[in-house]
Amino acid sequence: RNWDNELYIQDDIKVSPTLTVNAGLRWFLIRGGNGGAADKNNISAFVPWLYDPAKAPALTAAGAIVAGTGDSLNGIITPADLKGLSLPNSLKKPVNDAFGPRIGIAWTPFGGKTVIRSGYGLNYFWGTNSNDGRQTNPPFVQSVSIQNTSLSDPLGGAGTLFPPSINSLDVYSRQPAVHSWNVTVQRQLASDWTLELGYVGTRGTHLPRTIQLNQ
Repeated sequence: RNWDNELYIQDDIKVSPTLTVNAGLRWFLIRGGNGGAADKNNISAFVPWLYDPAKAPALTAAGAIVAGTGDSLNGIITPADLKGLSLPNSLKKPVNDAFGPRIGIAWTPFGGKTVIRSGYGLNYFWGTNSNDGRQTNPPFVQSVSIQNTSLSDPLGGAGTLFPPSINSLDVYSRQPAVHSWNVTVQRQLASDWTLELGYVGTRGTHLPRTIQLNQ
């Protein structure tokens, strides 16, 4: 239901007596999300562009749903009802195009006492790609968040329906990645003294974050 396979190739190339290049490429093949499709495919996800405002239920002044109005699964997909989307049961787009190059050099330009090293690599990872919480979504479990109510009658009467809460992921999200690079200069000052200066950098792209769509 979920897996991450990584194929790679890497080699050291001695370009000259003073220059060595290390180059490689890693291919990430990622399927599903952590937690797979949960128990018996009982997960769901909300897809904003499938939501139709015309199918929204009517609400009372207290925020309760008027019975018999609207589509209770408006914008919500399940493994059994993908609503035209091409997705596996994990409700996550398979990742086939995540290629992570790596390259590094070691150069001794001034007679061997000075070495310049530099490298770059691109890594992909799962991110917060967990389906464990999606088995408590509608239509499998109905949960609501109620504010400004009274403890004596928090639901406002028997049979009251409120809009359910849903926890979802972007089903077509781009895979999170981290770019890493470094440059160091090392100089031998004496037989037992070495000076080294270096710079290390990282940059994350498409990193996951949580947002409230209703706010």
